[in-house]
Amino acid sequence: MKSKIYCVFVIQRIDGACLFSKIYSLPGNGENTNTNECSEEDKYNILSGFISAVSTIVSNVADDYIKQMKLEGERHIKIIIETGDKIAIGVVADKSESDRKLHGLAKNLVKQFNYLYGEKLKTWNGNLSTFKIFDKVVDTEIGNTERDFTEYL
Repeated sequence: MKSKIYCVFVIQRIDGACLFSKIYSLPGNGENTNTNECSEEDKYNILSGFISAVSTIVSNVADDYIKQMKLEGERHIKIIIETGDKIAIGVVADKSESDRKLHGLAKNLVKQFNYLYGEKLKTWNGNLSTFKIFDKVVDTEIGNTERDFTEYL
């Protein structure tokens, strides 16, 4: 069965900046005919901002208590947030996806991001292209591509 991962966000914990996002899609809302519904881009921005806010709260208030979190709506999606020392990973997925699988995915992505960019974050100049290889890492972890990062080395 193909994964139903909708998007992945990497948020810098110190300031809440979105360092990386990988967007596949979000489920449609076939029942809602409201013309005031958010655009797809607005939905992604809202999700990124929400994950950023949660990450900032965890960093500044509850760091010793919360290392991962699950938020689930009644209808379509769930959001899994896994925190590391410098980043938080937010995975937005279909409600039917296994919590264990999603927490494992998020934990692996935290480890891989820290491995690839942990030292670079100390001197990062704000250029988001620094994190371009992570696109392929996310695809590989989700199962959309084979593992081959040589083009980025």
